[in-house]
Amino acid sequence: MFGIDKIDQFVRVATKSLISKPVRASASSPAFDVLVAEVVRETADCVTLLLEPSSRIPAFRAGQYLKLATSVDGDVHTRAYSISGRESAGLQVTVKAVTNGSVSQHLCRDLQAGDTLTATGPHGTFVLPDDDAEPLAFLAVGSGITPILSMISTALEENPDRGIRLVYGNRGPDDIIFGALLAGLEVDHPGFSVVHVLTKPKRGWQGERGRLTGERAARFLAPRAATHVYLCGPEELVDATVRSLLDVGVQASRVHRERFTPRTREIADQVNGEHAVQWVRSGITDTQQAGESLLDAANRVDANVPFICEAGECGECKIRVLKGEVLHEADTCLSPTEVEAGLALACSSYAVTDLEVDA
Repeated sequence: MFGIDKIDQFVRVATKSLISKPVRASASSPAFDVLVAEVVRETADCVTLLLEPSSRIPAFRAGQYLKLATSVDGDVHTRAYSISGRESAGLQVTVKAVTNGSVSQHLCRDLQAGDTLTATGPHGTFVLPDDDAEPLAFLAVGSGITPILSMISTALEENPDRGIRLVYGNRGPDDIIFGALLAGLEVDHPGFSVVHVLTKPKRGWQGERGRLTGERAARFLAPRAATHVYLCGPEELVDATVRSLLDVGVQASRVHRERFTPRTREIADQVNGEHAVQWVRSGITDTQQAGESLLDAANRVDANVPFICEAGECGECKIRVLKGEVLHEADTCLSPTEVEAGLALACSSYAVTDLEVDA
């Protein structure tokens, strides 16, 4: 799912003629209101929001996220935040304030119990394997712990003796989110262990220190043959860790990663020329500009292509190319079978011929 080798960076997909019974792109999740029941301070710049939905929503899977809409200075902004509680618990998300992040700072600083937000979800494919006996290993940095805590606490509830290793990087001990909760899980579950790695530890710190590299992270993760490895942190570190894991023989199908930011468009500059795109269900025909993704083109003309993460991870912008050829990033959540069937992710696909698209 997450190929790294640059020689495999680009995949060319061709489809012949129209396909019968086209598959519709997944519809956007309906919005619902959530009441902020409680705001829990985790660290100086991080809070957990305990939420009470106004209506019944689909059960979430550990590792998934909600999209929350809130008003900041009169403008409505929408951001994705991971669910941090276990599957059997109530709905909660954890938000860390980021520099120049007006929405995250508003949620951490100004939000109070009794306030209301608008949400969609749950979204995402960064979830646990179906087999609750397989060992797990996790790498998290900073707020990357949010979906991973949900996965760890859910996995241990399902199988208290499950073998789980967490490698967790932070700046200092005061920056460790859920530190007390993680320590309690270690005490209650002998099969669960945490390796804390701090770049600026205080005097007397007995744990690991220094910068995490991909090789170092892979060594701490110490996966066995059957281990599923989950990575959530800075993209450069995650990429390096994936390479190191593959180098020591971990199967690519057992390495999973989460992205919080739109992917770097590796191939946009390589796609030249303009191509006509017919959005069949939307009844629109337009020209995709050079270097413009299919999602860019769809949004420009208001074609019916739902999207969420714009990072190739959630699968919400999945479409079927009925006729023509696209070039797309290899590193997306599409399976080889879906690619063979002519499916593409609009956020990371580019026309190289005229197209007909089921959207």
